[in-house]
Amino acid sequence: MTNKNKRMAKKEVYQDYEPGYDPEDIDYLYDWVFHFNIYTDTWAAIPRDKYTDYWSKANLEGVIKSTSFNTLIEILHRTKGDTSQLEKKINLKND
Repeated sequence: MTNKNKRMAKKEVYQDYEPGYDPEDIDYLYDWVFHFNIYTDTWAAIPRDKYTDYWSKANLEGVIKSTSFNTLIEILHRTKGDTSQLEKKINLKND
């Protein structure tokens, strides 16, 4: 685990991530829950309607994973949170 992620894992994180985004244009983020796994050093963006399933399935369709929280936010911003759009654009595979 990197030092930066260790620091983040030790405290609750409240982020207003709006670098140049219009606050009225980020409503799609309310449909997502973020989880940091300290064992794999990865962040997961979980659709709110799949949140309970996430804990029982390692590779749940629609969950986006990255080592960078900012990457997840950027992906969600570019697709406006539409995972079907994301899968078409980058051929996402959860492995």
